[in-house]
Amino acid sequence: MKNKETEFRQWMENYRRLSESSIEKYSRVVNKISNDLIKRGVIKLSILDINEISELISLRKKYFSIKEYKDLNNRGNRMYSSGFNRLIDFLEFKHSQV
Repeated sequence: MKNKETEFRQWMENYRRLSESSIEKYSRVVNKISNDLIKRGVIKLSILDINEISELISLRKKYFSIKEYKDLNNRGNRMYSSGFNRLIDFLEFKHSQV
């Protein structure tokens, strides 16, 4: 069975038709966000392990309510929020395939 990160990367390539560079950036961003949330004690496992869209949306709101991450997102031309949004899109896609 494929792990969630591999599935996410394949979805970005096959369904979103993103470049390898964009796929790499979004994957890195999602891992950083996940690690940030774990360090702050907001979650225990990777955000890639979350299967509820509403939970991801709530975590996205919490993450960007923290000034440090909101500023990072602004400096990074919204790459962090875009990566989080891609992950939510991916989960919505997976739910639609059931």
